Amino acid sequence: MQVNKLKKELGSIQASRKTAVFALRMALQKAAQLRLMEKEKNKSPSYAMRISIRICKVVWSMLQDGKPFGEVEINDMVSP
Repeated sequence: MQVNKLKKELGSIQASRKTAVFALRMALQKAAQLRLMEKEKNKSPSYAMRISIRICKVVWSMLQDGKPFGEVEINDMVSP
């Protein structure tokens, strides 16, 4: 009798533990998603994008000045 009661109690505790673990996992997953969305929202342009923008500016200035591409030094393309 006592053994059956303990088995039922153990089953109940295990079930409530599984429920708590699932709820914790879902809460952590939601928090991670919110943090990732916030991080993406505050993210500045990537370094490659900044270099690309800088190169585009140099190319447009070359076109305005009428210089061929070979005349522009690589130092003009390095971002400050």
